[in-house]
Amino acid sequence: MKKMLKYLLTFVIILNAFAVKAQIKADSSVSYDYDFRIVNQHSNRVYAELYPNPLIGNVLKIKSSNIIKSVEIKNIIGQCILSEENKFAVHDDMVLTIPKNEPGVYSAKITFEDNNFIIKKLIIR
Repeated sequence: MKKMLKYLLTFVIILNAFAVKAQIKADSSVSYDYDFRIVNQHSNRVYAELYPNPLIGNVLKIKSSNIIKSVEIKNIIGQCILSEENKFAVHDDMVLTIPKNEPGVYSAKITFEDNNFIIKKLIIR
């Protein structure tokens, strides 16, 4: 009985995946990749990745979907340890040299050229 239930559940999941894929194909404004996740549902959403995170050295790289205007890094009590503007403002990546600080959790506020911003968690070891 458990085996039959397991097969039935697997079948339902597969059917659901095909239904989602068909729905995504019907809507041409939504792109998808091969494991049925919606990649770009909202075209105005921005993302940014900090790497390496946790930071072990002092070089932090930021990769984003939009052009970065400025970056502020603050510690847990709100003191700004680094504020840097993107001087060239033509690339969607930025490389920062972080001053030596105590290990801990920091926040990085990334402001884009359209004045939208996101805040990401940064761990320094």
